[in-house]
Amino acid sequence: LSGGGRISRYLHTTHSLADLERTLLALEAPPQHRWRAGLFASAERPVVDAQAMRTREGLAIALAHMRAHGVLLVEGMPLTTEGTREIVLQIGCPRSTYYGDSMWSTRAAPGEDAGVQDTAYMEVGIKPHTDNTYFRDPPGLQVLNCVSQAERGGESLVVDARSVVRSLRENAPSTLDFFTKTALPWFSYDRDKRAGLPIALSSLEPVFRFAASGELDQFRFNEVDRGDLPPGEWYDSLFLPHWLALVEHVNHPEHVERIRLRPGQCLVVDNQRVLHGRTAFQGGVREMVGCYVGRDEYESRLRAFGLLPMRG
Repeated sequence: LSGGGRISRYLHTTHSLADLERTLLALEAPPQHRWRAGLFASAERPVVDAQAMRTREGLAIALAHMRAHGVLLVEGMPLTTEGTREIVLQIGCPRSTYYGDSMWSTRAAPGEDAGVQDTAYMEVGIKPHTDNTYFRDPPGLQVLNCVSQAERGGESLVVDARSVVRSLRENAPSTLDFFTKTALPWFSYDRDKRAGLPIALSSLEPVFRFAASGELDQFRFNEVDRGDLPPGEWYDSLFLPHWLALVEHVNHPEHVERIRLRPGQCLVVDNQRVLHGRTAFQGGVREMVGCYVGRDEYESRLRAFGLLPMRG
């Protein structure tokens, strides 16, 4: 069997931990699988139980899913902030940002959004995007644990950037080339919840960054966070047509997987590969407890389980 076949076999059958570790360590870098809409209804659906992640074997399976798909559905999650944090620590330490020291909650309920500017705390839909495009080092993982769901709507959306890349390569190669070579401005004005001081974040980075191997290494995309570009011929005839093509490919129904989380279900997404969003919702309270995990911490755990090569 190929490396991918061996990984898939171990994800769906029962073997001893020693056999699993030997298989994982024998592979230099198990392949990443492109996926499209229908992932969570497929035979390879990346799903694990939260309690299993407290064991070394269960964690190995969870990490293998994350490496392969860039997204993981964890079931049986605690409905508390501290309980969520305990499970997240199996992968890495929650990362502090200006949103807070580590853990946060996005609670949205009717009548509670007066004066709120962040759409995460509103009932409106949010298109697929990656978080913190304006950071020099965007978070590696984002954790979204559902502790309360709205009465209607509120489906979570996820999109695999690797499938977007393939689609662009086959149908709009000039757009892929443009956003690989063209650095775009990304920005955020906010307030540091830890110090109460203003935040002014800005970066200049391309949408796509590829490794020397040719594999996608990092993806940045957020229609709200993109900074202004000067008007003129370049914008009208070059940038705008490519941007509209990119937006169309990202949001194409064939790429967008939908899942309506129930309380106790948690999505973990690779923020530098998988976009996330949600549909609008009405009624009741929709609350997600979550956090970020740094890419270095996440990749360290992958290496410890033989899912990434160690250079040295």
